[in-house]
Amino acid sequence: MLADLEEGIDVAVLYPTAMLTWIEEADIYGAACRAYNNWLHDYCAVARSRLYPVALVPLQDPQAAIVEMTRAFEHLG
Repeated sequence: MLADLEEGIDVAVLYPTAMLTWIEEADIYGAACRAYNNWLHDYCAVARSRLYPVALVPLQDPQAAIVEMTRAFEHLG
């Protein structure tokens, strides 16, 4: 990813694509969201000032979405 930024791009916003697939089981999708967000946080650690992650939340369960959004913001940045 950083090699792509050497083409004159200062920053990149990384957002989920394949993970946006709807899964009916909110608890399973919630666990997948947490795992993805943890991975993305670690992935962006190499260049925090240039790579900006967008958290994925389980929209099937609004309360779980709020919890994961809060966790991503407060604990993952």
